[in-house]
Amino acid sequence: TLDLSDEPWRSFLAGSGAVAEVGGGAMAKAGFQRGVIALIPGPDLIGALLFIFKDEFSLGPGEPEAVELAAAQAATAIEMARRYERQKSAARSLQRGLVMVDMPVLDCCDFAAVSEPADSAADIGGDFFDVFELPDGRIAMTVGDVSGKGAEAAAQTAMAKYMLRAFAMRNSRPSSVLFHLNNALVRSLGGDRFTTAVYATYEQQESRCEVALGGHPPPFVYRQESHAIERVAPSGILLGVFEDQDYPTETVVLGPGDALIAFTDGLVEARRGADLYGNERLVESVLDHAPSSSATELVDRVYEDAKSFGIVSDDIVVLAMVCGRQPSK
Repeated sequence: TLDLSDEPWRSFLAGSGAVAEVGGGAMAKAGFQRGVIALIPGPDLIGALLFIFKDEFSLGPGEPEAVELAAAQAATAIEMARRYERQKSAARSLQRGLVMVDMPVLDCCDFAAVSEPADSAADIGGDFFDVFELPDGRIAMTVGDVSGKGAEAAAQTAMAKYMLRAFAMRNSRPSSVLFHLNNALVRSLGGDRFTTAVYATYEQQESRCEVALGGHPPPFVYRQESHAIERVAPSGILLGVFEDQDYPTETVVLGPGDALIAFTDGLVEARRGADLYGNERLVESVLDHAPSSSATELVDRVYEDAKSFGIVSDDIVVLAMVCGRQPSK
C-alpha cells in the first residue's frame, strides 16, 4: 500500500503529471520497480496509475508518452463513470417520485400497483403509472412506458405522466385525453421518442370502465363468475409519433370480484433462454391468484411469477383494480 499523501509522492502528484520511475521501500526489497503517473482530468487529482514490474525495467523511447496517454484515458474514463453515477442517482430520485402515488380508498373496489426495475438496472427506464380522482368523481388510471433509458427518459416520463393528468382534468373521455397527450408529445419531442399508455376511467355507480390505448399492451379483465380472462384492446397507435390520431375507447362493466390488470411489456418479456414469459403464462398467473387476492396481493404475486420465470430485462409496472373487495392494507 502506498500513501500518496507522503513525500515524495505528494510533490510528484502535485506536478505536471509526467511519468516518473520510483524505487525504494518495501517494494524494492521484493524486487519490484514502479512507474507512476498522476491522473488529472481537470484541476482535481483523482488518483494515480501505478505500473509494477518484477524484473529490472526502465522506460524506453516513446514509452513515457504511452504511459502518460494511458493515464489520461483512465482519467477520462473515471470522470465519465462518476458523471454517469451522478446522473443515474438524479434519475433514480426522479423515478422514485414518479411511483409515489396515493391510491384512492373506495368501498366498492381496491387499487394497488407494483413498480420494479429490471434485473440489470444499468439504466433508468421510462415506466410509470398513476391513479387519481377526476373532478366528476370518476377514478382515472394509467400505465405507460416512455422509450429509452437514463436521465433523459426519466425526465420525459415525468412530463408524459403529468401532462396526461392535466389533460384528464379538462377532458372527460379517455379518447380525448390521449388525443391531446399525443399531440403535445409530438410537439414537445419532435417525434424522436415515443410513449405507450393505457388510460382508463372508472365510474363507481355503474362500475363501468372506459379504456383507451396508445400502442400499449392491452389490459386484462378477470371475470370472477366465469373464471375467465378478457383482453381490452381498442385500437390506438403509439403516442408522440404522428399528430391528430384517433384513440377509440372500449367500455367494460365490472362485477363483484372482477379485476382490471394493466402492465408494461417488461412483465411478459421476462426471459428464460430463448423462451419468453408471454401472455399465456400471465393469463395463467392471473387465473391462479385473482379469485382470492386483494389488489396488493394480486400485483405482487403476478410480478413474482414473472420474475421467478427468468431474467427480467426491462422495468415492470403492474396495476390492478379489484371490485367488491376491501381496500388493501
